[in-house]
Amino acid sequence: MAHGNRIHQLENIANRSPQHEGKWDALAAGEMSVSSSQSGTTYLVPVPVTLKAQLGSPTALAIGAFSTTLATLGLALMEFRGLTITNVFIGNFFFVAGIGMVISAQWELVLGNTYAYTVLSAFGFFYGGFGAIITPLFGVQAAYGTDTAAYNNALGFFVLSK
Repeated sequence: MAHGNRIHQLENIANRSPQHEGKWDALAAGEMSVSSSQSGTTYLVPVPVTLKAQLGSPTALAIGAFSTTLATLGLALMEFRGLTITNVFIGNFFFVAGIGMVISAQWELVLGNTYAYTVLSAFGFFYGGFGAIITPLFGVQAAYGTDTAAYNNALGFFVLSK
């Protein structure tokens, strides 16, 4: 009868019965004790804690980095409000999107999400590359001299490649 009682208790946990309602925080911590009202016995029920439950999801960081950087990139490429010099966005491209998304990608890989790892890595390196293109130290824009149309065409091909 003791074995049947344990099975009943485990079914109650699985069904989230009201008698165990306040114990879900303990369940998230990795173990839970269950008391039997019939026999007065307390059982310790081990609950496996997943790596994802411990680390959380990196998706919020990646989406935030992607959206803020994409918005500034779009406005800069449209020369919104007369913006022609984009050096102010270099930090955004290298650090917020570039490094932020690559770190998020590594975090996804640890969690076993290989598709998210691939996508976030590709976008992170794209933004890092775009930051390198607009960095005056690398001289990409200077190589085109006064031929703005050729620079814009080359930049368009780079953006379309992603």
